[in-house]
Amino acid sequence: GADFEVLRSLGRGSVATVYLAKDRALGVPVAIKVLRPGKAADETARRRFEREARAAASLSDHPNTVAVTRFGRLPDETPYLVMPYVQGRTMEERLAAEGQLSVGEATQILKEVASALALAHDKGIVHRDVRPANVLWDEEKGRARLTDFGIAAVISPTAMEVTRLTRTGQLLGDPTHLSPEQLLDEGVTELADMYLFGILGYELLTGRGPYDARTPTEWINAHLQREPKDLRELRADAPVELADLLRRCLAKQPKHRPSAKDALRALEPGGAHGS
Repeated sequence: GADFEVLRSLGRGSVATVYLAKDRALGVPVAIKVLRPGKAADETARRRFEREARAAASLSDHPNTVAVTRFGRLPDETPYLVMPYVQGRTMEERLAAEGQLSVGEATQILKEVASALALAHDKGIVHRDVRPANVLWDEEKGRARLTDFGIAAVISPTAMEVTRLTRTGQLLGDPTHLSPEQLLDEGVTELADMYLFGILGYELLTGRGPYDARTPTEWINAHLQREPKDLRELRADAPVELADLLRRCLAKQPKHRPSAKDALRALEPGGAHGS
């Protein structure tokens, strides 16, 4: 549109294409995320997308989020979102390039993600897709920022689709980052984010998830039935309190998981001993 000058494509995901653009009025770089055709084709999905975007915009003041600043529709009705452009790589990119992070840095990132989730959950927003690809490392500010709030609500395949497609040998979506309740298509609350937070912790500290699973079916079984690997066996220098926190996040039953505020307290220096 006339408000933005699109400079170049930043990449295509399964959900959206992202462009780097300049906000003409403010002269600042922004990221514009255009939902892929077909992803929000029906009116219900579009309305839900706009509701989620509006909710996510309320998080924009938090230092550890990248929230939507505006949204709209292209002439062909395709929804788009505008967000601040953050210079930096995603945690997925960093893990691929560097392998596991130091305990100090991983703890700092987890604290910052927990802080973003605590605010979102306070406002009734469930992220639903906490994973390394959605955690940006802001190089300028030296901090982690959680992005893509609310998008998963619109486009994530429901777990019923995942399991149904598995029986035919095909899988829609990627079951590596799904909570048991998402897989069972049970009510998803903010505690689903905490399960995904537990997986994120393992990935930052060990370079891989908490289960030895390779195929989609193995992943589904692991989320539903298997115990996570012992973090301390994989990472001897991880503090006991941190290992305990991540293990509690990975409880199969949501009610046994800590809240984002609990996690934040446990990650503060000396916090875990008092909890």
